Amino acid sequence: MSAEARFTEKNTDLLLQTLKELTCIPAPSRGEHRRAGYCLDRLRAFGVPDLHIDEAGNVVCTAFAAPGKENALFIAHLDTVFPEETPLIIRVDGDRWSCPGIGDDTVNAALLMLLMKYMAERGGEGAIFALNTCEEGLGNLAGCRRLMADFGPRLREVLSFDLYRDEVYTGCIGSLRYKISVQVQGGHSFHDFGRPNAVAVLSEAISRLYGFAPPPGTHTTFNVGTIQGGTSVNVIAQEASALFEYRSEDAHALRQCDAFLEQTLHGFVRPDVRLRLETVGERPCMGEVDARAIDDIAAVCVSAIEEETGVRPALGFASTDCNIPLSLGVPAVCCGLIRGGGAHTLQEWIDVSTVPAGLRAAIRILEGRIA
Repeated sequence: MSAEARFTEKNTDLLLQTLKELTCIPAPSRGEHRRAGYCLDRLRAFGVPDLHIDEAGNVVCTAFAAPGKENALFIAHLDTVFPEETPLIIRVDGDRWSCPGIGDDTVNAALLMLLMKYMAERGGEGAIFALNTCEEGLGNLAGCRRLMADFGPRLREVLSFDLYRDEVYTGCIGSLRYKISVQVQGGHSFHDFGRPNAVAVLSEAISRLYGFAPPPGTHTTFNVGTIQGGTSVNVIAQEASALFEYRSEDAHALRQCDAFLEQTLHGFVRPDVRLRLETVGERPCMGEVDARAIDDIAAVCVSAIEEETGVRPALGFASTDCNIPLSLGVPAVCCGLIRGGGAHTLQEWIDVSTVPAGLRAAIRILEGRIA
């Protein structure tokens, strides 16, 4: 029996118990402190040394770091897209466990914790581990930004465990995120009829933004994620706001998106309408990265997942923590380790029978990158 198989057989129950406990701790972006505290205590109980929580709330292990620039950074994010008050109850139907956030990215975080335990028992150097914060939504990748600021000069590469085993992400999709706010005088819907309505102004602006023609030859998208405003049915709305984003794998295309947005909104500015545009998030596109190095990392991930699960992942691009190292020229690859679905929905689920194979694949990836 291989080392990864022996370790997995011995620790599967521990892994599943850790997954259950971690899943039921709320962790919205910028509110991961309870999960981080749990992970710190749990990892210490596992015998993992040299742990700390950094200024961004990341749980970091530097016990196995090598001198110089010969380290691989292994990460999985603690946060989910769900607010603090979301009920977190695991529903079990055979091998199917359902709970908000269980697959994105809690199960991969639990697997990374066991990978640290494996490394503590194995010994050696060449790896830095982190359970990072702020990957989702308006977290703006703050956790990974902190890790790259702290460890960037010591890194050869970054591997992020995120989402499911079906794809290995070798490139990144950048994004620009904004809050668009409109303020007007407002008033009574009958007596003051004819005054500008903030909701109507914002709606017209959004309609024009949806007339944008994406640059040809790129995969560029745009979306209004939320809209809010007004007071009641008989009130001319004084305020309204929306969250809006552009996404593209092409940095030049994103600059064109930004220019179109500013030009469009400028057309709505007048003395009785106050409009504010605030950038609330920016995920950078890919910089100049050694393509051969990315291919080498991806080949190890694909091979490990296929050999342990029987599933050969496709290669693709995504918006993940890897955006930060890739934008800085550091080779980075993201992959999931288990079967699941429904990410970002209340019906999110994983196939728990695939978790042991996911752990074996994670160990093979680790061994393939630090050997």
